[in-house]
This record gives sequence, C-alpha cells and structure tokens, in this order.
Amino acid sequence: MIPTIITNGSNKLVELQALYQREIPDPSSSLGLAARYHFKNPGKSFRAQLALSTGYSLGLNPLDNLHWAAACELLHNASLIHDDISDSSTHRRGQESVHLHFGTDMALCLGDWMIAKAFELGARNTLSGGALVALLAQAMQETCSGQIADISQRHCPDLDEWQRIAKGKTAPLLIAPIKGAAIAANLDQRPEAFDNLEHIIGLCGLAYQGRNDIDDIIPSSLQSSDLEGRKPNLVVSLFAHQSQGCAEFVRWYASENTVSYLIGSGALPRARLFYMLTNQ
Repeated sequence: MIPTIITNGSNKLVELQALYQREIPDPSSSLGLAARYHFKNPGKSFRAQLALSTGYSLGLNPLDNLHWAAACELLHNASLIHDDISDSSTHRRGQESVHLHFGTDMALCLGDWMIAKAFELGARNTLSGGALVALLAQAMQETCSGQIADISQRHCPDLDEWQRIAKGKTAPLLIAPIKGAAIAANLDQRPEAFDNLEHIIGLCGLAYQGRNDIDDIIPSSLQSSDLEGRKPNLVVSLFAHQSQGCAEFVRWYASENTVSYLIGSGALPRARLFYMLTNQ
C-alpha cells in the first residue's frame, strides 16, 4: 500500500498550510485573493503526504522535505485548476471552481503561478535542487500528455486503453513525491529500484483512478457524469466490452444521446472488484 504520514501528520499538514500562506501572492492582489480562496479547502494533500512520509523515513532535512512536499502538491493543484477549465467543472472541494468564481483568465494565471512556485520550491533543496526541478518538469510533461489523451478520447476505450490513459494522467504526480525524496537521499544510484517503484505506483494510480471513475459515473447536482461527457471511465470500458450488448452500446456511445445506459448492468460491481484487486 502507498504510505501515509507516519509521525506528527497533523502538525506537518498545518506547516504545509502555513507555507502556502507565506508563499502565495500579496493578499492585496487579485491573484492572492484567488489563491487564498482555492486553499480555503486544501483537500487531502495526498501527494504532499507521500513526500513528507517518504522524506521522514529517509531522514531528510525537515525544511527541504516540507518544500518538496509543497512543490508536489502545488503542481497537482495547478493541474486541478486547469482541468476544471477544460472540463467546465463548476465546483471543486465543496465550493465554486476558481474559473467560475474568478473567471478563466484568473484561473489560468493562478495555475501557471502554482507551477512556477512549485519549481522554485523544488530548487530550494540544499543538495538536489536541480534534479528535483527536472523531476517536476518530467512529471508535469507526462501528466499533460496523459490529460490530453483523456480529453481527446472520442471512441469508447477498451480496458487496456483505459489503463494507458489512467496511468498517464494519474501516476506521474504520485511517483514524483516518493522518487524526489529518494533522489534527495542519494538513492538514485539504483535505477532498478525506481523501475519497481514506478510499476507499483502505476498500479496504485489505476486503483486511485478506478475509484474516482466509480464516483464519477453517476451525475451529481454539481457536475455531469463521465458517461455524459464521453470521458474514459473504468465502468464504461468494462460495460462496453462485455460480450452481451457491446455493439449496441458502442453505437449509443458514438451518438449524442445522454440517457444513462448503465443502470442494471454488472459494470459497477466489476469496477469495484478491479479497484479492490489493484489496491492490494
């Protein structure tokens, strides 16, 4: 299983939130207002927790560790803000999305600012700043490639294609927090260990995305479902490529019809089983 913070977890997250407040733009500026609005609810800070836990386990300098955790989390948050624009999402973490509340231009600028700040924080590492910035850049490039594959997908993907897309957009920003801490601890002399890490986290990324897909298959009052938006989704792929009714569903998927097609199918239980198996 992916590690969580193993000591003083709540204190570390408080320190992380305090770092955001110190680093975000001047509160008198509109960009600063948008940043504070976004971080009113910072979410689970899962990627930061991965970095903090790994860095603690490896005995990293606490300030370096905190900066690296914040860099990873800011990069993820930038991707969320930009994704909300792309997906026309109206809400994020129980409040209006940044682009809806402040406008698209502000959301684009805030996301760009977060990416730049992430690189700056990565560069502050006392020993491995250059390598960490390079790792952040690589993770963001891979995430962007995965995201555009998700957005541009128009036919109903089979399970292998769903896995490729899901790994591409999810795994890079789960691998980077752990890999960066290992680099900072001078463990990058064993590339085979990183290969194993990427394989394991790739499976965790599939489980993570599969669980989100189960949640996103049924429309809520705040957003449309993945099925309506014709987005790659584990439940849809499992249902579409089962033997009975496959051709009929694929024809429907290619149409403009948005009436739900999955009620009563076995796809949701199968997706939950897939999630449980990959999360072992």
